Amino acid sequence: MSGNRIVRTKTIDGVVTPAFIHNGPSYFFVNLPVYADGLVNCWELVDLPLFKKKLRQGWVTTAVPDGQEIHVHGLGSWTVVDGDWPCSATKFFNRVTELYPSDEGREVRGPSALTREAGSARSVRDGPKF
Repeated sequence: MSGNRIVRTKTIDGVVTPAFIHNGPSYFFVNLPVYADGLVNCWELVDLPLFKKKLRQGWVTTAVPDGQEIHVHGLGSWTVVDGDWPCSATKFFNRVTELYPSDEGREVRGPSALTREAGSARSVRDGPKF
């Protein structure tokens, strides 16, 4: 006897904050989704420890070097000349964590079928990719 597959969903509030994704040689301007449960979607749904690692690695950044192009999906691209980037990676991480100051619900409980471990950090397996 087999059953039909069902799915349960839960709405999680979130906000977006501007950032760049540094994918290969390109920098993409994005509205970075930050959710109340502490997950951040930086072209992969990750928790805060893994998000901090992605900032250190330069995958998510707040600055684009002079001479590099900023790409805006569906709109165009521009070359940076004499860029001024006042928000450091540390300030940006603090901004992201302060968007939802409560620790309530921040931990992704697992490991479960939805998460994979990367050290102490977790990302959602097969999460949204853009």
